[in-house]
Amino acid sequence: MELQAAKQAIEQKAAAWKKQTSQLEKEYEERNARLLKLVDEAIALDTTRIEQDKKKEAAEKERQAKEAKEAKDAAAAAEEKKKAVAKAKAEAAAKAEEAKKLSSNKGGASSAGLEEYKKHMQAIENYKAKIKPRLQQDDAFRKKCFEARRLIKRTVIQIQFKDHVIIEKYKLLEKHLLTIKNQDVDAFHVLLNHLGKALLLQVRQEVDGAAFSAYFLAKLTVLLCGGIPELKEYVYGRLLKRCPYLVPNFFDDDPTLTHDEIRRRLHYQYDEEKKEFQPFIQHATQQRCYIMFFAAMVTTTTGGNYPPNPFSISLGWTWFARILNMAQREINPLLIHGFLEIAGRHLLAYYPRQFPKVLNLLYTQIIPSIPIHHNKDNVGAISGLKLYLEDYSQTGILVHIPEVMKASV
Repeated sequence: MELQAAKQAIEQKAAAWKKQTSQLEKEYEERNARLLKLVDEAIALDTTRIEQDKKKEAAEKERQAKEAKEAKDAAAAAEEKKKAVAKAKAEAAAKAEEAKKLSSNKGGASSAGLEEYKKHMQAIENYKAKIKPRLQQDDAFRKKCFEARRLIKRTVIQIQFKDHVIIEKYKLLEKHLLTIKNQDVDAFHVLLNHLGKALLLQVRQEVDGAAFSAYFLAKLTVLLCGGIPELKEYVYGRLLKRCPYLVPNFFDDDPTLTHDEIRRRLHYQYDEEKKEFQPFIQHATQQRCYIMFFAAMVTTTTGGNYPPNPFSISLGWTWFARILNMAQREINPLLIHGFLEIAGRHLLAYYPRQFPKVLNLLYTQIIPSIPIHHNKDNVGAISGLKLYLEDYSQTGILVHIPEVMKASV
């Protein structure tokens, strides 16, 4: 019984121990599971932190690389901007210098041009001061001059493009003038003054409708001025007076002059009945006639045994250079185009190196600076001048107005 009781006691203790052991194992396993879980969580946390650190490091490197690239790009852009600004300043300075050069004579004329004008006006001023008073006061003298002027007026009106007619009229007028000179020097100067007026009146009346007439009127004028030197100053002085643009003189540098006063000095015709000046385009067309006559004068050759042309082609070169070197006005394209259509080919032949450069300057810089008339009356003239120069750039030829009238079919 005791053994049985001892056995039961042992079994109970064993069962209790087993139970206790199972509980301990369970607790141990649970503890281990918790520890493993904590370790796994710690490992996962470390892994996450490492990945985050790597990402942060990568992001930082990317940021730094981006900032470095942006800084490099910004520096390059700043350098480019600096270069662009420097280039723009240089171009602006160049343009300003060119504009300054072109507008250096923004006033009426260059000092040299005005001095030349005064020089050529001396004969006319002398005529007004000394001879005109006699013409007004001496009836016999006035009648004599009036009779002598008739032949001049009639002869000038009869001039035409045929060469033999030009020579015939030249000889007739020369003989007539020299005959009067031998009789009365004052009467001779009255006729010279009248002939200058008559020639320019014919220019204004004929050249607009028949541009080729500038040639034969110029040839008659050149022959007469060559044969009778005193006539040159009357013709050229009156030409500069009637066409101030030949100085060139625009009178717009004087702030004391009104718009109407400037127009009067530029020889705009005034309609007394309408109390208004002629339109811009009409005025420009008339002045263009004088420019074309001038262009024909400085490029005419007399030939044969006749006196050489007293009007040098250098006068044409000087005028062309002066008008291009001034600030451009609305009327300029009409005047320049008319000049080139008569004298352009001759200047090209006489100045083969310089003149093409001047024509290029005219096309690239001068024409773009020409102001548009408020009624756009010069737009066609600007376009026409551009096309004329474009044709020249393609062909090398400055097309000229024919010297004789085209035969009608």
